[in-house]
Amino acid sequence: MALSFASAIAAFAAAVLWYRASTVQVPQLDHTEPDGIAPAAIDVDGSDFVASAIAQARWNTRGAVAAAIAALLQGIVLLLASIVAT
Repeated sequence: MALSFASAIAAFAAAVLWYRASTVQVPQLDHTEPDGIAPAAIDVDGSDFVASAIAQARWNTRGAVAAAIAALLQGIVLLLASIVAT
């Protein structure tokens, strides 16, 4: 029962983390140098495209880890249930 509960918690965490991965946006910052030159950047609706993609990748990784933990725990639950049934 405890493993099933932990699996459900990990699955919920994966859902939250993947939702965050799909919504995170890093605001475009003004990095103008003292000489007036600004580095190249891709601005999409006020967000820095590259920085947002990097942040999304990090949140996606966390979501995938949580989903893997949920799957592993559920697999252990099924394995233990089959051992007990025999």
